[in-house]
Amino acid sequence: MLRQIFYCSVAEPPDGEPDVAGILEHSRRNNPALGLTGMLTYADGVFAQILEGDTTSLDIVLEVIRADPRHSDVRILSDRMATRRLFSDWSMLHVDLDAAEDRPLTDMTVAVSRSPTPDGIDRLIRALAYRAVNEVIDTA
Repeated sequence: MLRQIFYCSVAEPPDGEPDVAGILEHSRRNNPALGLTGMLTYADGVFAQILEGDTTSLDIVLEVIRADPRHSDVRILSDRMATRRLFSDWSMLHVDLDAAEDRPLTDMTVAVSRSPTPDGIDRLIRALAYRAVNEVIDTA
């Protein structure tokens, strides 16, 4: 059974540079063996990540994430069963939101992390998946 988790966390240290590259490297090295796929983004001090895989593997990875000093205030905003993977081609895709045209998605990510609602969470997951696919198409 396929499970999908979406969480947000606060990057640590709050006044420093987030270790996005380190998190991506760790995820890309370890996720294939666990059968996990997903995406990671960073926006204004907030990490947002979607993870997909089996329940046991996701539970293991969530414990690692909660213990990781690069994160604090890890909050699961969505935990549901899924019929298909949104990020099946990526052990961990990085959705880079640094471009000016991504400001609305950055703002949405931060807003949902601070005041999550079911509708806001669903819209953000869809927007991140759409952005990820279009980023890959644009760079192909």
